[in-house]
Parts: sequence; C-alpha cells; structure tokens
Amino acid sequence: YQHMVCARPHIITNLAQSCIGRIARGFYFAAERCIINIGKYIAKGINAMAKFILSAFADEASSSLSDQIAALKALGISHIEPRNVDGKNISNLTADEARAMREKLDAAGISVSSIGSPIGKIDIKGDMDAHIAMLENTINVAKILGTKYIRMFSFFVPAGHEDEYQDEVFSRMERMLATARGTGIQLV
Repeated sequence: YQHMVCARPHIITNLAQSCIGRIARGFYFAAERCIINIGKYIAKGINAMAKFILSAFADEASSSLSDQIAALKALGISHIEPRNVDGKNISNLTADEARAMREKLDAAGISVSSIGSPIGKIDIKGDMDAHIAMLENTINVAKILGTKYIRMFSFFVPAGHEDEYQDEVFSRMERMLATARGTGIQLV
C-alpha cells in the first residue's frame, strides 16, 4: 500500500510471511497496519513504529457474508478486504447492498481495509467504457464501506507483447486514475 513507509522493506515482508504462516484455513492476508516496533532495524537515532492491519479475503472461507464474518471473528481478525459477498462481486454491489453489508460489518466490529476489486483485470483490448462504469460503482461502494483503497490490476496483455501494449496500458491506467481523482479513493 502506498501509505506504508519503511526503511527496510524486507522486514515487513518477513513479518507478513510469518503472520500468514501462522493463520489456518486457506485465507490470504494483506498486512496493512499491525503494530510492530522496527526501531532496532532503522538507522541509529531514528525512532520508528510501523503500523499494519491484518486483513483477510474472507470469501476464501465462504461466499456468505455471515459466514465470512464468523470466520474473521473466530480468527480474531478485525478487517476484511471484500471481493465476493453472498455470491456477488464487490464491484457489482448496488448502493443499497453496500449499505446493508456495512451495517452487518459494523454490528460485528469488522472494518474494510480495502476493496478487493477486479478493476484492470480485463484483456487490454476489452471494453474500457464498461470498465470505467464498474470503477465508478466500486468507488461508491468503497465510500459506503468506509475505505479509501481499491485494489486494481494492470490488464491482461498477450504474452511476449508487453512492450507493444505498454502505451495502451499506461493510457488505460491514467483513465482509471482520472476517474478516481478527487474522490478521496486511492487505487492501489
């Protein structure tokens, strides 16, 4: 995530791998703000404290939001990065569905760390207008769910043709960034 700053990134990687190695049931976790003291690893005289939140793609446990919440609670995890909820992709939720989801999460004491969207996970020649409409909806869903981060991808490009499509990838990424600009949402 862009808001993380660390003089020794390998320490964060090792910590995240250690945390992931201790968690059962096939979850994938993103370390964002779990508090650790890395001061001894930073140059003398600099006091540093890195914050991370351990967050789960809870749809690995179940497609049902209620079961996802139960799994998070059982593991002591207070944050979710939703991808699929009750059989529906997070980017396709309506505003009413997102508000109902927020109510359930709030009641359970679960916060949203980031939206696990499929934005950018299309063929480089795919319909960008439809994709921008999905992004606009996902931005609305993120705001309703109380997160400022949306995970994104950089398109599927034919193998061996990466250089040929580089300008198109950047053009599409800029269009997505322009869509998010001024919304308070960061694409990560």
